[in-house]
Amino acid sequence: MKIKSYTTRFVPLVVLLLVVHILLVYLNVFPFNFRLTLISDFALLFIFSLGVPIVSVGLKKKEEGGFVGSFLILTTVQMLSALSVLGAFVYTQVPQFREISLQLISVFIILLIVQSIFLIKLVK
Repeated sequence: MKIKSYTTRFVPLVVLLLVVHILLVYLNVFPFNFRLTLISDFALLFIFSLGVPIVSVGLKKKEEGGFVGSFLILTTVQMLSALSVLGAFVYTQVPQFREISLQLISVFIILLIVQSIFLIKLVK
């Protein structure tokens, strides 16, 4: 039941936050390359969607350390995935790399904080 609550509440929240971010860039509130913003936000959506199977293992375990272990694995995998997206941007030599990377890291940290708060409230 907890995993269903996680997928039906958190994943739409991530989509909503990313759509708001894309709209802000599209309306030139943030002067970034729209195509690169779209790519980075879809990468973040993919990264946070892949966290569902990792979290589901921790939520199903009855032992006390099960959730903590899966939460640590989840955040580590997500951070490494975000850094690999940045590495791909470096490899392809995208224009405005500094701006795009700071934007990606900022949105990633916001989503990670929201995810952490949501998971902690879900477990309590």
